[in-house]
Amino acid sequence: MARTTSHDREVRRLRAEKALSVVGPLVPRARNVLSGLLSEGRQGWHLLVRDSKLPTSAYADAFLIGTGGVFGLLFDDRAPEAPIARDIETHAEQLFADFPVGNYRNVFVPETIELVLVVAPRARARVDGFRVVSELDYRSLFDCEPRLHRGVTGRIAEMVSARDCGYRLLSLDGPQSAMPSSEAGLIDTERLLEDERAQALEKPFPTWMTFLDPKQRALVSRNYNGPARIAGPAGTGKTVVALHRMARRARKTSGKLLFTTFVRNLPRCQEQAFAQLAPDALERTEFKNLHSWAREFLEGRGEHVNMDLGLADNAFNLAWSRVGSRGPLAKIEPDNRYWREEIDRLIKGRGIHDFDEYAKLDRRGRHGTLRGPGSKSGVAAVLSVRGNSPVPRLPRCQ
Repeated sequence: MARTTSHDREVRRLRAEKALSVVGPLVPRARNVLSGLLSEGRQGWHLLVRDSKLPTSAYADAFLIGTGGVFGLLFDDRAPEAPIARDIETHAEQLFADFPVGNYRNVFVPETIELVLVVAPRARARVDGFRVVSELDYRSLFDCEPRLHRGVTGRIAEMVSARDCGYRLLSLDGPQSAMPSSEAGLIDTERLLEDERAQALEKPFPTWMTFLDPKQRALVSRNYNGPARIAGPAGTGKTVVALHRMARRARKTSGKLLFTTFVRNLPRCQEQAFAQLAPDALERTEFKNLHSWAREFLEGRGEHVNMDLGLADNAFNLAWSRVGSRGPLAKIEPDNRYWREEIDRLIKGRGIHDFDEYAKLDRRGRHGTLRGPGSKSGVAAVLSVRGNSPVPRLPRCQ
């Protein structure tokens, strides 16, 4: 490892000051921190500094782009008002939107940009929607969990700068590590980025969650009027889309968020992945198995549930052997698993107690007509034999 001398540090400081001179006047805190970042000489890290000609409101003062992600820097002791903060966030997302990465057409997800409030040394405070660092410990941003590869960070920084957006690109690598234009043309950029993506896919889950296929990206940002269902085989990216949608909602709202799944051991893993996407919103989220959440929901409303799946199975099998298999239900569908699902999901799941209400249900995706002669008595008999305990009323699906 090369040893850095005081002379080297002074050279870097002077070089940083010269680089910052092109962006115009800066407040002392911004100049100190940006100069310190440039003096670090960290490879794979880049700065986009707002030109002084841009208005100060609705724009981040600078963007720090590196292996730890993309950070929008604001130099102030107080967070901007909510409308201005939303404008800053929206502008940042637009600035970094639709950047292709590699031959797979993956694009950078701008919702992963983290806004950072750089405050005075003794002005540390918790601010919703912002990571807060002081003027003295801004270097902690370099220690974030790796998300991007060096080649990708440089490409993203160059593409933003090329949009003529009022931000000047300053590389933390320093002039010595910049590649001459004659040599840059010898490298196949797409091949390089594709290699980086292949390496990222071999790493832990959070390291490649900053990129999505354009179709996935569209699902993340799309607005729905009600519940939405995304279907697909295992490994197609459904969980990634769900986590990104949750991170987006966390940044757009201030309420609590629930992520639930049928599988008991997955919530913990999904919570850890989400912590990489939106660490500032983690305290407002809950990751829980669906059944445990439902139990807590009912108990919180005075409905104490004592589940015994063995007794439930015995009760249903007894009811089917005595009534179901010999009556009109078997003529509609002889497979008793169909009727078990009908009772669990449509009848008990919706808190239905009488046949007339049940007969009016929209049974989309379910076959069989239950309005014929004998249907009412058949369903009622199965329900009565299966159990006499009252069914707790759950909220209806809208």
